[in-house]
Formats: sequence, structure tokens, C-alpha cells
Amino acid sequence: MVFYTSLTIIVLFVIWGISSPDNLANTSEGLLNFTTEKFGWFYLLSTFLILCFAIYLIFSKYGDIRLGKDEDRPEYSKITWFAMLFSAGMGIGLVFWGIAWAPFVGMFIPRVSKGRTIREFVLGVLLIPTIASFVWFSVFGGTALNLEIFSNAGLAQAAETDITSADSATFVLGMLSSKGNLNPKNSVKIIWGVLQSSIAIILLKSGGLEGLQTMAIITALPFTIILAVMCFSLIKALNKEVIKK
Repeated sequence: MVFYTSLTIIVLFVIWGISSPDNLANTSEGLLNFTTEKFGWFYLLSTFLILCFAIYLIFSKYGDIRLGKDEDRPEYSKITWFAMLFSAGMGIGLVFWGIAWAPFVGMFIPRVSKGRTIREFVLGVLLIPTIASFVWFSVFGGTALNLEIFSNAGLAQAAETDITSADSATFVLGMLSSKGNLNPKNSVKIIWGVLQSSIAIILLKSGGLEGLQTMAIITALPFTIILAVMCFSLIKALNKEVIKK
């Protein structure tokens, strides 16, 4: 039911974009202006509170609880895990959506972090992408600025195109539309991959990369409310886990 409902909505959206890209662009722009004007404060406040909540988990009594079963241990080495965190963090922060991308990454990263404690998980998610990005932009960004300013290297024009991977999104969408199946069928993942590509093409056609970012900001609003409710649900679940132990 979830799969076919989602499929229908997305197909209708793609048809709208193909038949009337200008109308889609204008509608998206209007929704973006309304969202940022009326709910910009809500985005900022929600992001700050969720960050505080994550930091609280690090130092709370829940920090030693493992993701998965008590006997589970990490499947990937720390180097491999760090690489996955860095890739996800860069893709989210630079292009989208942290909030809009949360449902996908919120299922992908915990799955590859199975067996690690909540404290280790939160520290890794918060610090690894941040530190790596800081070093990356300091070294390569500083070098690029030097070349651009003093050598007229033309790097600004070369950096106009940004490509990201949607593999994790395809996988998670397959899970969500297959009743939580951790190994969705390849046919389901292929369908979602085609649909994602179609949406990306339509949005790029109607508004370029800005069109993708606009739609991400708009769709983040309902997910922000869902994330707030999930914080309360998580605390209830963790309390039950502590009582059980």
C-alpha cells in the first residue's frame, strides 16, 4: 500500500514537471517564500533543540546502550565507518537537506553503525563530518582561493557542477516501502532509483540545482515536526531499555 501510494504521487509529480515546468518552478518558489518567511524561525529552533538533544544523549545514562542487541558488535572497522559518516555528512550539508534528508540518513547510518553505543554513534556523527570538512575546506579551500585570487586559475567556473550519490536513499526507500524489510528486492530499489532520477531531472529542468534545494527546504517542514515527536518516542524506548536491564 505504501509503495503504490508513493509511486502514484511521484508519477503525478513527474507528469506535472514534464507538462508544465514553469508552473512547477513558480509554485515551488512561492511555497519556498512562504515557508522561509513563516517558518524560518521554526527550522532554526528545531535544529538547535535537536542538537542539544543529541548532546544530552552522549552524557546521559542512555549513552552505553548499543544500537541493536546487547551482544551485537560493530560490523565495520572504524576507518570504514568514518568514511561512511563523512560521505553522508558531506552530501547532506553541502547540497540538501539536513532535515529533508533525515529520514534516509536516519536509517542508513544507524544500520551501518549497528553494535556501537549511542555515545559512540552520536559523537561519530557529530564530530567526524565536522572535523573532516574543517580540514578539507581549510587545506583545499585555502589553496583554491590562493590560485583563484593570485593566479586567475578559473576554479570558480570549474566548480559550478556538484554531483551526489543517492544510493543510500534508494536503499532506505526500498526498506520503507517494503514493510521495513532490511533487504528490499532489487526490483523495488531499481524503481525508486528511476523515480529519484526522474524527479531530479524535472527539478533541474525547472530550476537547476536551486530547484532541488528549494524542494528540499519545502518538504523538510513536515519532517521537522516528525523529528520532534521522534525525540520523545526515543526517550520512552530508551527508558524501557534501561528498566529491562
